[in-house]
Amino acid sequence: MQRRILFVDDEPKVLEGLERLLRDCSSVWNMAFVNSAQAAMDLLTREEYEVAVLDIKMPGMSGLDLLAKIKATPETRDVEVIMLTGLKDFDLKRQALDLGAADLLTKPALREELIARLNSALRVRSYRNELTARNALLEQQLLQAQRMELVGALAAGIAHDLRNMLTAMLGHSELTEQILPENTGARTHIQQIHAAGQRAKKLVQQIVKFAGGGKRSRDRCELGAVVTECLELLRPSLGNTIDVNWTEPETDHVVMADSTQMYQVVMNLCLNAAQAIKHGGTMTITLSTGELAGDSTAAESQQSCGPSARLDVADTGIGMDEATRDKIFDPLFSTQQTEGGSGLGLSVVNRIVTNHGGRITVESNLGEGTTFSVHLPAVHDGSPAALTTAEASDERDEETSSVR
Repeated sequence: MQRRILFVDDEPKVLEGLERLLRDCSSVWNMAFVNSAQAAMDLLTREEYEVAVLDIKMPGMSGLDLLAKIKATPETRDVEVIMLTGLKDFDLKRQALDLGAADLLTKPALREELIARLNSALRVRSYRNELTARNALLEQQLLQAQRMELVGALAAGIAHDLRNMLTAMLGHSELTEQILPENTGARTHIQQIHAAGQRAKKLVQQIVKFAGGGKRSRDRCELGAVVTECLELLRPSLGNTIDVNWTEPETDHVVMADSTQMYQVVMNLCLNAAQAIKHGGTMTITLSTGELAGDSTAAESQQSCGPSARLDVADTGIGMDEATRDKIFDPLFSTQQTEGGSGLGLSVVNRIVTNHGGRITVESNLGEGTTFSVHLPAVHDGSPAALTTAEASDERDEETSSVR
């Protein structure tokens, strides 16, 4: 896409000279030339220009007045302004810089210098746009984190009240069971009530554990138990159209990790798979032992090396094309935005896994389903694993842990 530049000077010959100097740049720059400050302001408010080159000395509204108006108008304040002047008045140049000019250029402008200054201003505009986009992204992430923190606090409070009520129900059911004769229908019903209450109590404990706040700490975490508990928490919401294939392995797969963040990883991956097959399909979860190879790239410089615990979460959904796969871990990217998806889940998963010295990959093709694979440094022989990278990333985990 062509970059847009506006030139403003009251002298037609100067404009003609500028246009002639930059004629061979018309293929990469969309340039407009106007001879008054008012015409420039009208054009800037109607169309989007990235850079404006203004003459300082113009009749009516001067270049400095126009600069001040550009910077004071919300629609135009992000335009990068270069002041073009033949004057040697240093006070005027200082005023231009104080008003927000990005650069100063003295007449007559040399072609090479003019092009260099314009390219510099365009780069500054690109950096400004990138910073603005990043700030907007951080604000959305913070808002989402605050919302989820509130949801977690509310869930913990509700779970506390439910736990108290369930304790009373279970106590009375036990007392009732003791006074009823054996082998009676009433006693059987009470036993079923008691069993249901125990399941509800366990579910509440899982909610409290998942929503638990406070300082994060790392300890030995058995991934199989995490998967089992997450699935028990999820099953009521999966419906009858989704089949879940999961058998807790006989061999423990232990990692040194924050258990709540491991719940986040498993929960997000399972919810993502469930969303892909919400109209029917199969979710398959497996745990295995693998080898975590280090990577020298900057993006994965926190990776550990050595034996790993590998978690695969696969679904039989419609899969993803290459363009979607390339963006799947980008913050706020979601294929479910029209259905309330925030786009934060997988980016949070990626950050948690990376901060634990692991990596996450995705394999998917349209019509062939999707498999997410998480590799985390494994703990063996009952010894506390050397934390190295994981220990060093505790502070980064604090940033991530509030986003659930």
